[in-house]
Amino acid sequence: MMVEYRGVLTGYFETGLEGVMWAMKRDGLEGYDGLVILEAGDYLEIYSKEGETVFNGVIKPDKTVGRMPHFFSDHTQPSALGLWIHWTQEGFEPDEWAMYFMSEEYTGMLRREEE
Repeated sequence: MMVEYRGVLTGYFETGLEGVMWAMKRDGLEGYDGLVILEAGDYLEIYSKEGETVFNGVIKPDKTVGRMPHFFSDHTQPSALGLWIHWTQEGFEPDEWAMYFMSEEYTGMLRREEE
C-alpha cells in the first residue's frame, strides 16, 4: 500500500544514532508520532518557502560523499555543515542537501510503499 506524508523537513538526532538522519515532521502530529525518517526508495518532493519545487525524485543514499575521519580514529563518516550524517542524496554535495533539512524552512511530500 502506498502512503503519503506531508510536513516540514528536519534533521533528526538523538543519542546513539551517531549522526543526523534526514526526516520529516508530519503536519498535525507531535513528537515521535509525527516523525518520518527518510529511507532509500522513498519518493520525495521538496518545496521552498515560496512553494517552488526544488527537488523531486527517489531517495538514493550516497554514503561515500563527504566522508571525513573521526578525531583520533581511523573511522570515517559522512559529514555536512560540521555535523556527522548518515548519507547524502546521490548527485548532491553534503552541505547543499543538509540545508534542506537543517534550516527547517523547506516542506515536503513523501510517498512510501508500506506493507
